Amino acid sequence: MTRRTTILLAGAALAASLLLSSCASGPVQIPPGLSAVEIFQRAQDASDRGDYSLAIRYYSLIASDYPDDVNHLTWASYEIAFLYHKMGKNSDALVRINELLDKYTTEGDKLPPAPRVLAVKLKTRLVAAVQGAPGTPAAPGTSTAPGTSTAPGTSTTPSAPGTPTTPSAPSTP
Repeated sequence: MTRRTTILLAGAALAASLLLSSCASGPVQIPPGLSAVEIFQRAQDASDRGDYSLAIRYYSLIASDYPDDVNHLTWASYEIAFLYHKMGKNSDALVRINELLDKYTTEGDKLPPAPRVLAVKLKTRLVAAVQGAPGTPAAPGTSTAPGTSTAPGTSTTPSAPGTPTTPSAPSTP
């Protein structure tokens, strides 16, 4: 074996061990004390990387850390359901969408309107997917409607042209 081959093999072995050790590092630790806006940003970052489980963990913090923040709580509920859909867990997503829509039945005047609009559209897709309708994507990666983006700063919330989020999307304190 030549010296060059030995160096290349050693480098490849080192790279492989680093890759394997990074995969075995365990679950991401979520720091305490994040603001609702920071939670949403980190959840979106995780979702953008395809780490939907971590994104759900972040969004779930809203209920425990900010139970009175109706705006963020409503958006987080929608986002969690949408992430389950993106994971192909359409039955779980449908349960969560139904829970969210039930809140609009009892508390609709207190809740932001945009998540309801998106939830109704997503519910239609979920019902079709759960029933196995042909031509319905079971695993997403698709938007709920053309020209929509997720709130805040994600990919499923409608936004006016030239603005990053809708007026009803969570705002920074």
